[in-house]
Amino acid sequence: ALLANGGDLISALTMDGYVWRTSDADANDVITAQTSFADTTPALIVQVPVDFWLIPIEVCFAQAGTVGTGPLTLIVERDNIAKRASGGTAELQVNCNQKFASNTQNATVYTGATGTAGYGMRMMGKQVGADVDSAEGVDTEYLWTPNGIELLGGSATVGGSLVCYLYSAGGTGPTVYWGAKYAVCPIDMFS
Repeated sequence: ALLANGGDLISALTMDGYVWRTSDADANDVITAQTSFADTTPALIVQVPVDFWLIPIEVCFAQAGTVGTGPLTLIVERDNIAKRASGGTAELQVNCNQKFASNTQNATVYTGATGTAGYGMRMMGKQVGADVDSAEGVDTEYLWTPNGIELLGGSATVGGSLVCYLYSAGGTGPTVYWGAKYAVCPIDMFS
């Protein structure tokens, strides 16, 4: 009875222990954006295995420290493959309901991984000014939330991925704080 207590789907999933938040384990660590776009160099991958749905809830980026030589381009895409090919850092994930803190996480989050070549479907694209000082009127942080429920993965033969690209054309890739929130559910939950 997922919605037995009323309310929206994301709240119900949170109450039932299916919603997770991720960011770097060190609160002050950043990722470095690329200096050009390449589908094999995503900044962030949230990947689910076969038999699970991934429901993106939010992704946040904020410039910090090193400023890029041009505007920062942010792209969020969905892919119907396990995007990570190799490498990268597996990042910390925390259940959004402390009652379920010991639950096994079925998604894996990577920063700095090499991605499998090929494109998914862009869900969001935006450019923000190359600056870390919002006092100058430059938008230095961006929070993306989907307009509705998106179910990624869900196949019995392939996984799915939420993939984020960050790049700033020129010689210097800016450093960026990041975070994401998403639900991970067995595919039979929505059959």
